Amino acid sequence: MDFLKKKPSLICIPLSTIFNESLTTGKVPRLLKRAKVIPVYKTGNANDFSNYRPISVLPVFSKILEKLVYKRFYAFIEKNNLLSEQQYGFRKGRSATHAVHHIVERIINSVEANEFSVTVFLDLAKAFDTVDHKLLLEKLSCFGVRGVVLEWFKSYLEERTQFVVVDGICSSMQNIICGVPQGSILGPLLFLVYIDDIFKCSELATLAGFADDTSMHYSANDLENLILTVNNDLKLFANFFNANKLSLNVNKTKYMIMGPRQKLAVMPPNASKLLINGTEIGKVKEIRMLGVILDDTLSWQPHINYVCSRIARSNGMLTRVKHYVPSHLLRILYFAFIYPIIVYSISVWGATSQGKLQRILILQKKSIRTIAKKPQREHALPLFRTYNLLCIDQVFKYIVSMHMHNLLYDNRRNQYPDVSYQRFREIHNHETRNNDKLVPRKCRTDIGKMSIFYTAPTVWNELPREITSERNCKKFLNTVREHYVQMYI
Repeated sequence: MDFLKKKPSLICIPLSTIFNESLTTGKVPRLLKRAKVIPVYKTGNANDFSNYRPISVLPVFSKILEKLVYKRFYAFIEKNNLLSEQQYGFRKGRSATHAVHHIVERIINSVEANEFSVTVFLDLAKAFDTVDHKLLLEKLSCFGVRGVVLEWFKSYLEERTQFVVVDGICSSMQNIICGVPQGSILGPLLFLVYIDDIFKCSELATLAGFADDTSMHYSANDLENLILTVNNDLKLFANFFNANKLSLNVNKTKYMIMGPRQKLAVMPPNASKLLINGTEIGKVKEIRMLGVILDDTLSWQPHINYVCSRIARSNGMLTRVKHYVPSHLLRILYFAFIYPIIVYSISVWGATSQGKLQRILILQKKSIRTIAKKPQREHALPLFRTYNLLCIDQVFKYIVSMHMHNLLYDNRRNQYPDVSYQRFREIHNHETRNNDKLVPRKCRTDIGKMSIFYTAPTVWNELPREITSERNCKKFLNTVREHYVQMYI
């Protein structure tokens, strides 16, 4: 036991000495910059090298050193607001869902204003692997990184090596001359610094970025002028990629047009061509954006089809194992394999019609009957209450109410920089019973009612005052869940 108590100091003392020396001198030990690359098969022809994903394994001690630098560097960036508010990737309190909301809200605004909208989804080829070290160091200097710290980042990027391991056979060591280290702690943050200038390319576009995934939205009353504006902007973005030695995958870069159906129906086929570097971009009716499938009518039908297919596969797994494990373990499997599929970005698409959501509810009922080991004709709603589970409609309200609580009480407005809500007492002087309730946005269309500006206040106003007045987040979420579970008959 005495040996176990002393064991941590045997590692901590030499490591702290090495790390302090590294940070003081601005030098990173060469052995900490060596990576082992393991190719992992994805799909397709196994003899095609492009169907393998390279997984980079770095020394564990290098990640400890990187973590020390990351905490200080990230705190410096956030304190001084150095990154664009439109960048949602690898930042605390932000997620892919927030990036999708950012674009979807702009599309909804265009529909409400009866305008045309064009959304371009850029796709960069091997973006993390093509970062130019010299340019990155210049951008770090512009961010205020100077002296020994800049020298440390220079040492961190330079003289990196890697070797490939296949079936226990190691390749020769090769030098890495560009890119941020894969599998590293600092790599994603350094990439955000590198690409941050993309948000300054256009004053007309609304951009939302999640690391190397960038979406651009434009809207106007006149489609012809709108297409001209987008094409002019695409030239600016092409210049940005060339200047920063980034390669745009034109074949995977797509765009989508939305607008009044009558006007789109009579639009000439060649009236909406978008070009970048002289190559035409593909026009699509639906596209996957950060795991959410958008369609040009915002019906969310393609995404719901995708969700249903994944739930059905997971239901099959539950059915196969239900005879071998008890119900409480089946419930754990539900939260591991089915609930994440339902809850992912549900605040974006969950306000669609009840008819579309009914398909998901049917699959949920099948799941709960399997968990309870009941016949498929058993009444399911009481089982939701028994196992403390929420159906699709309640899941949507639960997530949206959590969003509202975060905004009102936890000061998380940086998740949605341009979101603000008013209470009724702020728009009139006289006292009413709804004074403390939130004001939903006024909507002209059914699509407008899918906006977070409409759904969030509406869901919040439906909750009892004793729940919405709870400031503690954990207590609030427990109370809200219990409130919705108790609604089952």
